[in-house]
Amino acid sequence: MPVKGILSPHAEKQRLSALHPYQAMIQSGQQVYQEIAHLTAKIFLTPIVLLSLVEANDVIHAGAVGLPNLAASLPRAECICATAVYQPGISVFPDLQLFPCNWVKTELLAERGVRAYAGYPLKTVAGQPIGMLCLIDQTPRTFSPEDQLELQRIAAVAMRILDLQLALQHEPKQGPAVWKAINHRIALSIQRIGTLTALSQWETSSDTPAARSYRTSMHEERLLITQDIDREISIAFAHLGNGNTRKGLA
Repeated sequence: MPVKGILSPHAEKQRLSALHPYQAMIQSGQQVYQEIAHLTAKIFLTPIVLLSLVEANDVIHAGAVGLPNLAASLPRAECICATAVYQPGISVFPDLQLFPCNWVKTELLAERGVRAYAGYPLKTVAGQPIGMLCLIDQTPRTFSPEDQLELQRIAAVAMRILDLQLALQHEPKQGPAVWKAINHRIALSIQRIGTLTALSQWETSSDTPAARSYRTSMHEERLLITQDIDREISIAFAHLGNGNTRKGLA
């Protein structure tokens, strides 16, 4: 994948400035990053999910699922996310052994068991890319056009969740009710995804009509969960009187 969109020094300074308040949330012990990583793993049934913030010299793993020995931060030269954050869209590597990523040394990825990667930038309201939400697998994995679109949508919702958490720090009394409503939406969709997954496992082939129907339903459920969470976030922002509310997903 060719490298595109590397920022000028001035633009990079602006990007790092936009990143600052989200770094501060980590320093204050906010768990929202980890919760987003867990949610994404459940939605995609993916063993490894990283939510990373790309700093000037390091990549901070603010939320991580499936890599218990992963360092809290790594030098940028060792992380796909450090370059992927500048790409205009999704970065996809279905098999890093057969088709290596020239952004990072192949042996470093192999040591960490990273075989497949798909990531989408987390962008602020102003369009500044501050980090990545990525899916990782330890075996080769294809990411269908539907998967890629759904990851883009979930990344957008993840960014809105981070923005909502920032806003709630100024009105902490609102937090419990807001997160109760959002978590209720999440729980319902996760339950439905679990049911579809269990049903699909009864199929002897992935090509049966029922198996194809379950996959279609899974994609529809992912769309619904992003729409439902996005709607709850918009309601929360409206109650907070925040004039910087992001538009709902199409």
